Amino acid sequence: MRIAKKAKTFSEVFIAYDFDGITKLSGLTIGNGITITSYKDGVVQNAQVVTIGEVGSTGNYLLSTIFSTIGYWTIFIKIIDTGTNEIIDEQRIDVDVSAYTLDETYNAVSNTIIPDSIGTSTISATVNNSTGNLFFISISGQ
Repeated sequence: MRIAKKAKTFSEVFIAYDFDGITKLSGLTIGNGITITSYKDGVVQNAQVVTIGEVGSTGNYLLSTIFSTIGYWTIFIKIIDTGTNEIIDEQRIDVDVSAYTLDETYNAVSNTIIPDSIGTSTISATVNNSTGNLFFISISGQ
């Protein structure tokens, strides 16, 4: 699973292979050999904008998107034979989208608990919320 920050560009490179699983397919675009379906927490997200561009004429494609909300996202990429409309391949990208990166969380917690820390220690914190639920957080950094 990949990790991404909300409202920041997320990119992933994938390869489009022909039926033999060896030959790369060049010249595909969304709607012409590629279809994309995005889900957030298991629900289809029709408004999610995903762009795909081929890197040169290599059969390698760069997928880019910006996730507007936090949650667990899945992007399905279908490679389709443009002559027969048969699905050649289906690829899946799983992404955990959060409001902060791990580094941002570490820095915020470490500077709160251990001011002027340089990120070479482990921080552990136990938190009780208003409903009595207990959370344990452990963050390690370098």
